[in-house]
Amino acid sequence: MFVTNNSTLSRANYVKKFQKLGIEATEKDIFSSAFATAVYLRNILDFPKDKRVYVIGESGIVDELKAVGIESTGASVSELGHPCFFWGRWTRDRLRLRDLQYPLSRTFFG
Repeated sequence: MFVTNNSTLSRANYVKKFQKLGIEATEKDIFSSAFATAVYLRNILDFPKDKRVYVIGESGIVDELKAVGIESTGASVSELGHPCFFWGRWTRDRLRLRDLQYPLSRTFFG
């Protein structure tokens, strides 16, 4: 069992990374914060199917949400094509909640 609080990669991408390192693992062997978030939203909060999650993070969270049937939008990739929340680019690409096009019913930061 592999456990990580790093949400930048999905479990599928961790499997690929481990294979490159010569480590045998399946998605069932990996428990990440991205996966935990997706399962929590789907199974505990019963997140509405007609709503989207606004992601502040990277593709690992987006991929895990998609895997459990939850749509997302947000700041995983900026208009410039790079992750938005690298600290050096914070002032240029920062999230402006007033500019959101989608209403938020609940907010999760991770």
